[in-house]
Amino acid sequence: MPHNLKLPVQTVRLLEEIGSLAEKMGYRAFLVGGIVRDILMGRENLDIDITVEGDAPTLVKKFATERGYRYHIYPEFMTAQLTTDTGLKVDFATTRKEKYSHPGAYPEVERATIEEDLFRRDFTINAMALEITEGSFGKLIDPFGGERDIKNKVIKILHKDSFVEDPIRILRALRFAGRFRFKLEGETERLLKTAVKGGYLQYAPTGRVNLELGNTLKEDRVKDILLLMGRYGVLESLGFATDDRWAEVLNRLPETVRWFKDSLGWQVDTAPVYLLSVLYPLPEETAEGLLEKYHFEGYKPAIKDFYLLKGKEAEKNSDLYKSIKNRNREAVVFWTAYRGLGNRIKGILEKEKEKPISGKDLKELKIPPSPLYREIIDDVFYKHLDGEIKDREEALRYIKQTYLSEGQKQ
Repeated sequence: MPHNLKLPVQTVRLLEEIGSLAEKMGYRAFLVGGIVRDILMGRENLDIDITVEGDAPTLVKKFATERGYRYHIYPEFMTAQLTTDTGLKVDFATTRKEKYSHPGAYPEVERATIEEDLFRRDFTINAMALEITEGSFGKLIDPFGGERDIKNKVIKILHKDSFVEDPIRILRALRFAGRFRFKLEGETERLLKTAVKGGYLQYAPTGRVNLELGNTLKEDRVKDILLLMGRYGVLESLGFATDDRWAEVLNRLPETVRWFKDSLGWQVDTAPVYLLSVLYPLPEETAEGLLEKYHFEGYKPAIKDFYLLKGKEAEKNSDLYKSIKNRNREAVVFWTAYRGLGNRIKGILEKEKEKPISGKDLKELKIPPSPLYREIIDDVFYKHLDGEIKDREEALRYIKQTYLSEGQKQ
């Protein structure tokens, strides 16, 4: 296996065993998809996809039965999934070609050669295979120059109708360009612009848009991908929005998310945070409509809390703290970047870690435990945030003057 294969030894052995059986059955078997691309790029990828020139379900059934592995056959798609005794899942498909009845339609499939199978894929960098058949193990199949395009750092489609047949490829092109810091090849860029301008994304099934946007929102370089989507008009075509401040807000997000995670230990789901970056210019009702359209209803709590915060004006730090207290954390993270309040919010939440007084102090002042404790601690903390109480000594003096009777002060 070439190019510094980043796979566990047991996985390589599994591939060799599958390839050996394929050869005995008169089939050819190939590792395909993103894993081949990532092997050539020296990146780790454990998503194992195998394509079979022959009959994938038959191969999987025989292989799994001989070893006692679990498997499931999907005869209508000519695919199967194998689960090894270690829990590793391997997806199999029979080599096939596709026909699209209209833009955005799900394809009709029929059996084909490995070269025809690769031709149906989205980009040259994803249209390569590594043969695992015994006797040809490790042979690279690269009919469209994917390895060359990896070296040249470009995203290139395989044929001129690619974006028309499957508009989701528009989103995928920009996701891969952002992830790898690649550029769109010249003709690919022209055709992508034409497809976006022609409104082809409107034909894309909303479930597939959800899947692709969901993958984008979880990317390490999500900011760069969204900026590309903004530049090429993709966000607007899908119904999302940007404004004059958009790039500024988006550029603040990575550091804001990192601070909340690292300094406060917050568990932050970055997907709704970045989704808010393409919703905030819209009215709340429109934003919620897009959540429903693209099946992101699970993010409603973050979106609702952001819109509650959106118009808040807080001159005092205590008012700012009250605004964000008990709000959805993803909404707070985005609002912090949106308002450019990073330093101020950081200061407030850092102070929350070390409040001037505690229940122990109130006990020492001989105040009987009661709900009054929370009222006093909050009152002191708010004044601490606003600079009216600087330390524990001032806090105790304030409590004695405000909450203790003359007898208790003695």
